[in-house]
Amino acid sequence: MLITLGVLFLFYMFGDLRLPVFLTLYYFWPVFLIGAGVSLLFRKYPVVQTLVFLVQILLFILLGIYLGGGGDVNFANTPSRTLSYQQELILEDGAELSVRYDILFANGSVDSGDTELYRIETEDKNLSVNYDTDRRSVRVSSDQVGVIALPGNRSTSVQLSDEYTWDVHLDGVFSRVDADLDELNLKSLYNEAAFCSTSIRLPEPRGTVSVVLDSGFASTELFLPVGTPVSISVDMGLAQVAYGPTVFKDGVYHLNGYSQAADRYEIKVDVGFGSVNFEEY
Repeated sequence: MLITLGVLFLFYMFGDLRLPVFLTLYYFWPVFLIGAGVSLLFRKYPVVQTLVFLVQILLFILLGIYLGGGGDVNFANTPSRTLSYQQELILEDGAELSVRYDILFANGSVDSGDTELYRIETEDKNLSVNYDTDRRSVRVSSDQVGVIALPGNRSTSVQLSDEYTWDVHLDGVFSRVDADLDELNLKSLYNEAAFCSTSIRLPEPRGTVSVVLDSGFASTELFLPVGTPVSISVDMGLAQVAYGPTVFKDGVYHLNGYSQAADRYEIKVDVGFGSVNFEEY
């Protein structure tokens, strides 16, 4: 581990690659811990130790490049494009739809809007969008690495119609996601993240709304309307889960009259390393 840190310091001091070392260490320290444990288990196998070392260096540099990029989009210098749904489609009021949003080395947002179905504005040249008419499902995917040294050029904004009910699936790696869903008709939400920073603002629930937060090495903030009835099931490793100032341990917590409420959230938290913080707005 000391050798790893020494190599990274040389990169920072003398190389052209300028990494925010301390910030990256803040997010990355569990990986060094796991690497040290693996090296101890295989201390008789130098090849394995070397492989672990190289993987740690690569992941650290990639994370540092992303964090150092800042994630800001320069609209004056980068081409933008708008993708909107064009195919004629008649949906009954209240029809259920689903959207899956996959991003890698990118930053983006998901919001509720007043579009016919959805609208996407992106700076990501590798972005692809597919609509499955039979499943009524939209997939927004940015799963190609592309120019990872310029994460600011991989920003995407998605607006969803607030006239329909949505299942939302957010899936990110080395990414930043800001999902402002407070005007959306939400049926369910699944958030899967690794090495991500995610902020999600939920709407008033209609019926029992299922939310799953499945993350590792990630920071997640979930904002709920004040006094929302909610059940929170916590299953965590070396992580921190808190509702305001209250820190949760493994278990199931019912808050704000969940058992008697007709409109409520049922939230499952499954997190390895990182943090999940619940706040009210």
